[in-house]
Amino acid sequence: MVAVGRLKAGPEREMLDRYLDRADKAGRQLSLSFDLRELAESAARQPSARQAGEAESIAAAIPPGAVVVVLDARGKPVTSRALADRIAEWRDSGRDMAFVIGGPDGLAPDTIARAD
Repeated sequence: MVAVGRLKAGPEREMLDRYLDRADKAGRQLSLSFDLRELAESAARQPSARQAGEAESIAAAIPPGAVVVVLDARGKPVTSRALADRIAEWRDSGRDMAFVIGGPDGLAPDTIARAD
């Protein structure tokens, strides 16, 4: 998982850590592992410049050849079952998966276009 911004200590961080731990334990049975890469938010003044800078960091954090899943408010809604089925397909294909979460300004258009 690639996320712009760092989650501070608190209930949200505890929940994330708990779910990552649960996913990692369940994933071992399926030969899956989970990695969270929190990227620094851009300090640029303009939102488009921040998105562009963050897009570069995101691109560098995604493993080559990985399936890219962009989590964006303007994206296509997917049911839990449909997402689980897609994850199973990608897992069975042997490709890495990268789930991408943007910063406060959202994701750059080229990052969204890269999504599988």
